[in-house]
Amino acid sequence: MALIEMIRCPNCGSHAERHHLTLAGQVKIECDVCDYLLILDTQSGQVVEFQPPGNDAEYLHMRRKHLFIKIADAIAHRELVR
Repeated sequence: MALIEMIRCPNCGSHAERHHLTLAGQVKIECDVCDYLLILDTQSGQVVEFQPPGNDAEYLHMRRKHLFIKIADAIAHRELVR
C-alpha cells in the first residue's frame, strides 16, 4: 500500500508528490513541472535513484514570468487596499 502526500518540490517549489512505498521500503518524490525525481531507501536512507531536473530555457523563462506576474498582482492589490 502506498501513501501519497502533496508537498512542495524541493527544486522548483511547485506541487509535487511524495509516495511512501511501504512494501518496497522506499520513498519517492516526483514533480511533473520540472521532472524532479528522487527515490530513497527507508532503511538505509541511501539514494536509490535520482534524476536531476533539466535546465530548460523555456521553463526558466516561464517561471520568471510567473513570478513577475505574482509580484505585479500583489503590488496592485496592495494599492487597491490602501
